[in-house]
Amino acid sequence: MSTENAGARALPWAALQGLLLTAGQPLLVLACSPWVSPRDLGLAALAGLAPTLAVALLSAGPAQELVRLAESEWRRVASPLFWWGIGAGLLLWAALWLAAPLAAAAVNAPEAAPVLRVSGLRLPLAMAAAIPFAIAQRGLMFRSTAWPLTVAALVPLGVALPLAWSGAGYWAVVVGGVAAEAARAIALASVVPWKPGAEASWTVLRPHARFGTLQLAHSLQAWVANQADRALVAVALGLEALGYYSLGFSVCGYLAGVAAEPVARLAYPVLARVRGHAPQLREAYLGALATGATAAAFFGLAPAALGPGLVDALLPARWAPLGLVLAGLGLHFAAWSALRVNQELFKALGRPEIAPRQLAVALAVSVPLWVAAAPLGLGAFVAARAFTVVPLWWLQGRQVGRLLELPAASRRSALGGPLAASAAMLVVGLAGDLVVRLHGTPWPALAAVVAGPLAFALVLRAGWAELLRAPAWARLRAEAVAEELRPAEGDHQ
Repeated sequence: MSTENAGARALPWAALQGLLLTAGQPLLVLACSPWVSPRDLGLAALAGLAPTLAVALLSAGPAQELVRLAESEWRRVASPLFWWGIGAGLLLWAALWLAAPLAAAAVNAPEAAPVLRVSGLRLPLAMAAAIPFAIAQRGLMFRSTAWPLTVAALVPLGVALPLAWSGAGYWAVVVGGVAAEAARAIALASVVPWKPGAEASWTVLRPHARFGTLQLAHSLQAWVANQADRALVAVALGLEALGYYSLGFSVCGYLAGVAAEPVARLAYPVLARVRGHAPQLREAYLGALATGATAAAFFGLAPAALGPGLVDALLPARWAPLGLVLAGLGLHFAAWSALRVNQELFKALGRPEIAPRQLAVALAVSVPLWVAAAPLGLGAFVAARAFTVVPLWWLQGRQVGRLLELPAASRRSALGGPLAASAAMLVVGLAGDLVVRLHGTPWPALAAVVAGPLAFALVLRAGWAELLRAPAWARLRAEAVAEELRPAEGDHQ
């Protein structure tokens, strides 16, 4: 089998693995939503504090240092990092346990305290899975881990759906989430050819402390950024508004994961391989950016373009705020997903401090807008939330240009086709929603589900397709996945 054919056949496995990581919590909320009230969804959103932090620690925490290390070095570091990670997860759970009554009082919902305490069990479970996850990513074990993770993703649905049908409400989401984390940890441990040793010395980890600390800081910072909005909605607008917001967040977050995770999981090891060769690095980055931006534009903007019309056409009138949330957060997540390639570039270059520093600046600008907008209603808050990505786009664009000596015109060329196609899909979707509102018939919204993606495909420019097939990105991507198809020496040790 040729390298190109091997890569083409194995790429879907990489995509599946990335999606299983990001889609679990949103799918769990969506699956249970028909049997729970908007207020219960709001309580389930509070329970989401722990799982979203767990995913951040798993996919972007200190264990990601292993991806960059040489073979002998990562084997020496893995066991101490595993045990220190477990300890950190237990400390975070203890902190959440103590803070739970304060959080419950802030939203005037005493039942939220036990919800937060039980869901916090996901944190040490996530840290137990973090090292096997990083080793799997380092070895490009996309195919061998995809099916175990698929089975693990079905476990929480099997636990939560019977509870939701029986009237357990928000507890269905909470218990299902804990089951999800445990199943993921077991699945990774069963297929990754590594077991922790007894070594737990901090001395071994000290040379790697800077990278790991910066990665942890960025994970916690991104988590705070993604949870502060929910806290503001809960305090200013109540749990019912939080229910609409969290359901829209789950839909948009899931589709953003469809867009961002597969590309990011391939981009990091590929960019790390060529980081010492500037021309190849620029070419590979532009190819990854074009791929990521197109996926983000299609999947990320789908709820913004099509969601409001479908909500107006198919759901009862009390769900109307959900359409507004989908429109604003769809735009936000589409732009955020396209930025993921930049974050992977910074990691690959050994500059993990860049992303948290830029996010801190963006939050310093945006959070006051959130606070000012929250009392004005859900629509105003969603608009302020969507603005957050604007300063990040500007900051990261300038930083990438300096690091790669890359003209701004090159990045605009990579993004031009996806942006034009996005505009076409938005116009189709908004036209369908307008007809639904004027005439009260659902058919225009349903027709837009077909016409919107078709318009997207037709408007994509040929120049973007050529960039997507940029030789360095296409070749390295194929080689990366083809290597995963061959058993590695470490797999049998």
